[in-house]
Amino acid sequence: MDESGLPPRPPLVVFRDRVAWVRARRYTDLGSWLALIYWDSMVGPNRYVTEQWVPLADIAQIPGEDYSKVPTLT
Repeated sequence: MDESGLPPRPPLVVFRDRVAWVRARRYTDLGSWLALIYWDSMVGPNRYVTEQWVPLADIAQIPGEDYSKVPTLT
């Protein structure tokens, strides 16, 4: 499949026991970094997407993923 016309895929990270995509990061007024991540999951026959701000220290990068284009929000 030619992916040249598709938007770039957000990079993957590991959060707790799941793989998620990282959408953005931001620095808080309290002096800590957060990452906006999202993942999909199945509950019975239904698929859900969960999006959550989590401490950046709680996610692990995956080798080979390009994090250089993850935006930093203000």
